[in-house]
Amino acid sequence: MQESYSDDPRKRDLQLEARSHIRTQQMIDDGTLYDDNPASETFLKSVHKEFCRDLPCDLLIVKNPDTGKRINVIPGKLRDGVVSVGSHIPPDHTDLVDFMKLFETTYDSSKLNRI
Repeated sequence: MQESYSDDPRKRDLQLEARSHIRTQQMIDDGTLYDDNPASETFLKSVHKEFCRDLPCDLLIVKNPDTGKRINVIPGKLRDGVVSVGSHIPPDHTDLVDFMKLFETTYDSSKLNRI
């Protein structure tokens, strides 16, 4: 990326978000971000924390769809409230720990049969 950003704040934020996606993926690819189980909650939280590191403040705020309340995203942490992300309504926060455990056990690469 050439570090040439739009003067339009919304476009600039999206450019910075894209840069963060690329940077984080490079860290995964080169092993800077690594875990024996890439489906582990610990690894996924570290990826989220790294991804959010350089994001503009406006992209670290989500909105409760019921109340309209703006909620700060805490990088590397599971949320503790109801949010929407664009038109996506994610699982309820009270179900996240169980979802993460299911994801981790289902996709644990150390338990997959190797060919």
